[in-house]
Amino acid sequence: MANNEREGGRSDVPFVILSDVAEIMRTPQIKGDAPQQGLELRMVNLTDLPEYGFVPTASKRINAPAPLPIAERYLLRPFDVVVSAVGTVGRTAPIPQQTESQWIASPNLFVIRFRDHTVDKAKAFYLYLRSDPGRQLLMSIKKGRKIPMITKKSFSQIRIPELTPSVRKEARSTFSKEVKLYQRIEETRRSINEMHSHFLQVA
Repeated sequence: MANNEREGGRSDVPFVILSDVAEIMRTPQIKGDAPQQGLELRMVNLTDLPEYGFVPTASKRINAPAPLPIAERYLLRPFDVVVSAVGTVGRTAPIPQQTESQWIASPNLFVIRFRDHTVDKAKAFYLYLRSDPGRQLLMSIKKGRKIPMITKKSFSQIRIPELTPSVRKEARSTFSKEVKLYQRIEETRRSINEMHSHFLQVA
């Protein structure tokens, strides 16, 4: 096992190889078909990944030929985590417990599915990739200048903190604090916009 300090982790948290604790998938290209002949799916794209928290929606609608075993294999499940692998590398968000339809991920996103996956594991992994050590780790395996990308092979071999009960507990608390802080930021933005919209209005 690699040295914790070199990997940017706390000395009391062991590290593990991602592929040892999770399945890493990349959705293949799926061609759409006529609505009346196909299985309606929603695709999560990079632009759907929010500034914080769970993915709120999958904006692209596709109609895949049905039955389509390959699509069914790649359907997103609650608490999967998606990570952008091409272009804007490293954007990440967990999938919520419930979605309005069946979702799949864009081929430009990795899907990480932890064994015995839980919401707290998804939160912990998401938060780690957003941390300074996590961002540095992703930048260290990024390839390409014109179109940056991360290969599935290199991503599968990254070392992450073991998602122990104590790590998951801390993630649960930190995730909640993050959401509340971003909500306050959004409320402040709305207040500023409202203030600007009413400036010098004539009664």
